[in-house]
Amino acid sequence: MHFGIAICRKNGYNEEKHPEKIQDTHTSTEEKERIMSVMSSSSIEEILRAAGEAGASDVHVAAGLPPKMRVNGTLVTMSHSMITPSDALDILIRVMPEAQREGFEERGEADFSFDVAGCGRCRANAYKQKGSVAFALHLVDARIPTPEELGMPESVIRLQEKESGLILVTGPSGSGRSATLASLVDRISENRDALIITLENPIEYIYPHKRSMVNQREIGLDSRSYADALKAALREDPDVILVGELRDPESVSGALTAAETGHLVLSALHASNVVNALDGILDLFPPHRQEGIRGRLADALEAVVSQRLIPSGDGGRVAAFEVLLADPAVRRSIRQGSINSLPEVMHNSAAQGMLTIEEAVRRLYSAGRIDGDTAARYLGGTICH
Repeated sequence: MHFGIAICRKNGYNEEKHPEKIQDTHTSTEEKERIMSVMSSSSIEEILRAAGEAGASDVHVAAGLPPKMRVNGTLVTMSHSMITPSDALDILIRVMPEAQREGFEERGEADFSFDVAGCGRCRANAYKQKGSVAFALHLVDARIPTPEELGMPESVIRLQEKESGLILVTGPSGSGRSATLASLVDRISENRDALIITLENPIEYIYPHKRSMVNQREIGLDSRSYADALKAALREDPDVILVGELRDPESVSGALTAAETGHLVLSALHASNVVNALDGILDLFPPHRQEGIRGRLADALEAVVSQRLIPSGDGGRVAAFEVLLADPAVRRSIRQGSINSLPEVMHNSAAQGMLTIEEAVRRLYSAGRIDGDTAARYLGGTICH
């Protein structure tokens, strides 16, 4: 299936007649203002505006039905007309950066970000399905939330004081990993004279320069891969490096090298808890390399923060944080391959700021943030008062 410009015009879309095409984040501010000034009300604006007003985190668009939005974890059908294949194609051409169209046509999916005036910023994944295109759009707050607003434990907030090492933030999709990382990076920028380089796919939050200089690179546009960008970053004199995701052996090895050479490296992982995060990193490597990676990880790691969003008593959601801090006992367990023993270490090290997910849930319940039924679901039916 091909979505080239010729096909777009065949389907009734003519870019010359659509000056309102939304540009990617690399477009100059002046050009964005010119484009936005001639935009009329459009389907994508209406969809995103309605989703934002409803407090949605994500919007899903596909041909053959109205858009759906995810509100507090629940998928809800929006009050909007059915999306046609032509509508979906129009949205694709308007929001996808031109530099990524060829790759999308070859691979069938693409990640990117864009801004819509009056609606804010979106992280997008476009993909082909059943002869048309579909989108998963994640709404990104224009303002970076503070650690306190996210409910971070004090031990997590203090991680921004680290000068070097590796900090991992994990959790399932939609758990708020990006917001947590952005909050920590922004706090570093407020408090330190540092050069911060972010490597993201795509860029989500836009960091203003504060005490720190923050340079943001988008994988696929500014650099070919995380591994290449990490190698280049070591020649760019950074103090802090944010890596959007560790997804392959090359990016993990690059992040470890950066942490080992005196840089503070923060990154995200898809994992449900601390143990799975560390196991997942090791599983990326063949067995004959895992002992060496365990040793490097034991030396470089500073913390693993695993989070999940839990339904709160006010109808929203609240974050529960599992926290592993790399003390001598943790480093020894990782080096010896005893990763499954880490929950016990965390339980016994609560005074140092470590938290198991069970203790995090109990604290939310004790603070009145979640009700008893919700707490019981995460504690196996037992609530200790």
